[in-house]
Amino acid sequence: MKYYIALYQKLKDTYLSINSNENDLPLICPSLTMYSKEELELLKPQSQITDKNIIGESLLKKEQVSNELNSIPTSSSNWSVNPQNILSEVYKNILENIQPIGLQDEFVKLDVNDSAVLFDSKQKPTKEYKAYLKHLELYEKSLDTIQEHLLEFGSLSTDSEKTSWEEKLVVLKSKAKLAYAELEVKGYKNVVEKAINDINNNTELEKYLSLLESTKSIFDITKKTGVETLASYHNIDFSPYDFMVNESGWNNLKIDKKELDELYLKAKQSSVGIPEEILSLEYDEKYIKGIELDYSFVHLKRSWFNKEIFNEKFFSHTNEKKISDGQTISNDFQLSAFPKIMILMKNLKVDLETNIENQVIAINNMIHFGPLVLKNQMFVNRQNNTNFLKVVTNKETIRSNQLQYLTRKSENTSLEIQKTETKETTITNPVIRRTSAINTASMRILNSPKTNIIKPVEAKPVAARPIGTILHVNTTLLTPIIATFPIVGANTTFIVNDSVSKSGVYKCSISIKGKEGNNIVREIETNQEGKITTHLPVGKYNIDLKCDFYTSKTIEINIENNNPINLNYELSRDIVEYKSYFLIGMICEKMPLIN
Repeated sequence: MKYYIALYQKLKDTYLSINSNENDLPLICPSLTMYSKEELELLKPQSQITDKNIIGESLLKKEQVSNELNSIPTSSSNWSVNPQNILSEVYKNILENIQPIGLQDEFVKLDVNDSAVLFDSKQKPTKEYKAYLKHLELYEKSLDTIQEHLLEFGSLSTDSEKTSWEEKLVVLKSKAKLAYAELEVKGYKNVVEKAINDINNNTELEKYLSLLESTKSIFDITKKTGVETLASYHNIDFSPYDFMVNESGWNNLKIDKKELDELYLKAKQSSVGIPEEILSLEYDEKYIKGIELDYSFVHLKRSWFNKEIFNEKFFSHTNEKKISDGQTISNDFQLSAFPKIMILMKNLKVDLETNIENQVIAINNMIHFGPLVLKNQMFVNRQNNTNFLKVVTNKETIRSNQLQYLTRKSENTSLEIQKTETKETTITNPVIRRTSAINTASMRILNSPKTNIIKPVEAKPVAARPIGTILHVNTTLLTPIIATFPIVGANTTFIVNDSVSKSGVYKCSISIKGKEGNNIVREIETNQEGKITTHLPVGKYNIDLKCDFYTSKTIEINIENNNPINLNYELSRDIVEYKSYFLIGMICEKMPLIN
C-alpha cells in the first residue's frame, strides 16, 4: 500500500502542476475500482459508439456504471463508489426545491396588455390562446397515458402479454404525436409561444427561469419518453473522448524506488487527501525496485448538469439542508463537491528484485500492490532484463468467490475508511413542467385560467447497499494465505495457437479458478511461443482464455494425477480488445458557499 500511495501522490502532484483551479479537490480511491473498456463504452453518447453491437446492451448495466462514476464525495480524505449518493438525484432534488428570489418584484413591471395575441382589448384570452391551452392539456394527457402504460411493464409475465403491451405502446405514441401535431396547428403553438417569449425575455430573471426550465425538462423528458431517452440520460462525454481507442491522452510514467520513498514521505507529512488510518501504518515493500504505468486524466461532462442554476442573484431553495459552505466535504450538505475528472491508469508493471521468483509462483501466496492483485507470474523486460509483475485485469477473476476466500484467508489489516449510514430511500422526481416555452412565472404573468403541472413520478427505490469501505491493507507485497493447500500436483503446460496460422498466441491471459471446493486461483499469460507452464494440484478447474483481437474461450479441465500434462487450445481471430482501467483517484470540484 505504501507505494500505491506514493503513486497517487505523484499523479496528484502532476495534475496540480498543470491546473490552477483552487476549487479542485484530488481524492485517492483506496479500494479496488476497475472498469473495462466495454463498460465505459456504454456511457459514451450513441453517436460516438463505433461498435453497434453494444448499443443494445443492458440499460441497467449502463445505469449502474453511470451512478458509480456520479458518486458524490462525502469525505475530504478519499473518494469511493457510493450509489446511494449520486449527483443526478441530488441535483434533481435541488431543482425541485428552487424558488427564485425576486419573482414577484420583477413581474409587476411587465405589462401583458402589449400582447394582442394573448389578450383582447377587454383583457380576455383570445381564441388563439384558448385553443393553445386546450390542445396543450390534451397533449399532456397523452404523455401521462404513456407514462402509466410504461409502469405496467414490470407486472407482465408472459410473452403474449409483453407483445400486447408493445403493440399498445406503439398506438399510444402515435396518439401523442397526433396530439402534438394538433397543438402546433390547431393550438397556434408557435404564435402563442413566441408572444410569451417576447414578454418573458425582457428581464434577467426570465433568462434565469428559462435556464431552470430547460434544465428541468431534461429530467422530465427522460421519464416521459421511455427507455430510448433514458439511455441518453446516463451518457457521459469523455475528454479526451478517444482514450479507449488509441493512446491519445495517455502518458507513460516510471518511478524508481528512491522517488517512491520520497513521495510516500511527502504524502505522510502532508496528510491531505489521504486517510490518516492508512498513512499511520508501516509497510514492507522491500522487493519492489520501481514501477511503470500509463496514466490519463479523463474529464467527465454531463449534458444535464449546469452550475449556472446556483446563480447567487436569484438562487434560493426551500430545503433545510444547505447546498455547500465552500469548505467542508460531508453529508451535512446537499452538494459540497462533485466528481469531474477520473485519474485512470493501465499497463501497470511492478519491477522486482530477482531473488523472489520462487515466491511469486508459489500457490500459497497472494501478491498485492495496494488494493490491486498481481499475477502469479514473473515477466522479463527484454530491454533492461528487469523482472516485473503485471496486474490482474480479468474482472471475473477479481470477483470470483475463490479470490474473495483467499483474500479473507490472507494476513491483512482491515481499515474502516469511511462510514455512511445505509438507508433504503425512495427518491421522487421534482414537480416540473413539460413545455420549455412556458414556465410557472409565465403562467402567473398571463393570469392563465388553467395551470398545467405534471404529477411527480416516483422512481424505483434505490437498493440499500453498505457504503462503508473496508480496505484490506496488506503489509507486504507477498502475503501468505492462512490455508492448507495440497503440495502435490501436475506441471501443466498451456499451449495456445492461432486457429488459422497455427502460430503461438502471445500474451494470452489465462484465468484459472478451482471448482467444487478447490480454492486455487491463478492468473498467468503465454509467452511469445504461446506457452506457459504452471503447477496445479489435483482437481477440477474453469479456464478462461482471453487475448486482444481474439474471441475468448472458456473450458473445464480435470487434473487427475501428478503427471505432467500439455493442454492445447486454438483461438479464432476477432476484433475484440480486452482493456481494463484502474481508478486510482478522482478530481472533484468543491462548490462555493451556497446557503
